[in-house]
This record gives sequence, structure tokens and C-alpha cells, in this order.
Amino acid sequence: MNLLNAIAQKEGFQLTYKPVLWEGIFDLPENGGTDIIAGGLSVTDERKTKVDFTDSYYETSTVLAVPQSSSIQSFADAKGKKVAYQVNTSMVDTLRNKVGEPAKDLGFDSAWLTIKSVMAKQSDAAIGHSGSFHYFVTQYKDEGLRLVYDDTLPKEPSAFAIKKGNTELLEKLNRGLAAVKADGTWDKLKDKWLGDKPHVHSDSESHTH
Repeated sequence: MNLLNAIAQKEGFQLTYKPVLWEGIFDLPENGGTDIIAGGLSVTDERKTKVDFTDSYYETSTVLAVPQSSSIQSFADAKGKKVAYQVNTSMVDTLRNKVGEPAKDLGFDSAWLTIKSVMAKQSDAAIGHSGSFHYFVTQYKDEGLRLVYDDTLPKEPSAFAIKKGNTELLEKLNRGLAAVKADGTWDKLKDKWLGDKPHVHSDSESHTH
């Protein structure tokens, strides 16, 4: 929201925010439910059939969030464990391929709920995007969580989404994004909200980076 507000200020338009559930979110612009979708959206070919994406502002990968004391040091270690996930997202396929078939009772409607399940010890781990999980780990340091990375997984660009064919809005957003990147605003926002990178572990390397 802070980034989008900064873009709007550069381009001279105002925003009104409306929280929505994830399911069906990419149908909203076409149905007139919203002009812009914001929320750590990964750019995929499938989603491009429904919406147009702005230039990317952040790159994420799929990670696990676990307690500091957890024995889970890689995705392979999570096999047979209780792993919370956000339903109807790309993380479901990653979970299935890397760890095992997702448990129905561990599927949640938001990334925050998956993290909460780990904090409450209802789950051994949560799977999600490094961007949002990095935020949760950093902002809730007292909960003692860390992230587990897998360097074999692809990096995914994050962007804002709009109705297909809305060239005028797309140009405004891309122009404003370029401006806030150039003047350092975006770097300041990342430092404010994400802080230092949490302790991470790579499946393909034996060191912490």
C-alpha cells in the first residue's frame, strides 16, 4: 500500500482500498470490482490471460516459515510434517512437488493465517512467498520464526495487476513505479518494512546467506 500510495502521488491520482479474499481476485478488474489489484502478486502466464501486469517491483521465491528451534532445515525435512498453506495459490503445487500432498485441514484463506498457525503450534511450518513471509518474520521477531529457502525453486516477479487493455492506467503505474525506484523511495520502504534478512537456509547450498 505504501508503494502504491507513493506511485499515486507521483502521478497525481488518489486511491481507495478495499480488502478482499484471495479466491476470485483476478476476476475483479474485468467485473468492475477494482481498478488495481495489489498484494504481492506473482506474475504468471496463466494470470496474464485475465489481467495485465505492471513492471515488477520485487522478486520473491517460495519459502517455509518455521520456529527457530525446528529441525526443519530444508524442504525435504518437511516431509511428513504439518505444513500450512494458502489455498488457490501457486504454493500448493510447490508443496505437493517438494513436500507431499497438502492436508485439507491446513489450507487457509490468507498468508497471515498460515503464519499464525505456526505461531500457535498448530502447524510445523507454513509455505508462502518470501516477500510476505519476510515481513511477518521481521515484524514479529518475538515469535522466533525463521525462513527456509530452496535455491532450486524459481524466482517470481511481483507486480500490480489491472484490467486487460487499460493502457492509460498501466502507463501511469509503470511511470510512477520507475520514479519511486529512481528517487530512493522504494528502497526506503523496503528497509522500513522488511529490515534485515531473516536467517535462511538453502537446499542446494550448506551455508546461511
